[in-house]
Amino acid sequence: MSENLITLQKDRVIEIAFASVKDGGEEALFTNYFPNVMPILTKYGGAPIKSLKVTKTLIDRNANPQMISIFGWDSLASFDGLHNDEEFKELVPIRDSALDYLNNKNFFKVDRKTTVELKADSRYDLIRLTNESQINKFKKVLSEKYQDTLRVELTAFSNEIDQFFILEIGNEELKIEFNKVLKDLEIESHHQFVLA
Repeated sequence: MSENLITLQKDRVIEIAFASVKDGGEEALFTNYFPNVMPILTKYGGAPIKSLKVTKTLIDRNANPQMISIFGWDSLASFDGLHNDEEFKELVPIRDSALDYLNNKNFFKVDRKTTVELKADSRYDLIRLTNESQINKFKKVLSEKYQDTLRVELTAFSNEIDQFFILEIGNEELKIEFNKVLKDLEIESHHQFVLA
């Protein structure tokens, strides 16, 4: 299977996490944290799906993350189980000391199994909307002109009004036009990314 494929399962909780690594924090994170946390994460029904490199943050009310990580979980209880695990708790200080910023616990779902191929030479947009009228307006714009750019639509796992859209806009002229459309929306966050 291609390493550029992302598969999101209908029956899984999808977590989207944003992070920035401190200068010099890479070794602690990738040598001391991730190799040790992965077996514990797996024990609780968690699995990494894909890591993405943020190339530009257009809007974010919290920070400018460097990376986006997508995880799949059996349930919210699985996620809680990991975070209550004593072995995991011992690793948290290593992670936290290596990061400038972490925004996790963003839980979403898809309405059907979705597989997307991310191309190494393409730029993608991850757009988050948390206002129902804005979501409806955005979907209307997509359906009228940009439907073929939509790769994934995720809705909040809870009953909150919260949606992520992953778009691929390859044409430069279309990007300029689309960015003008986005200016009229109240966007919670908008990041551009490539494969990590």
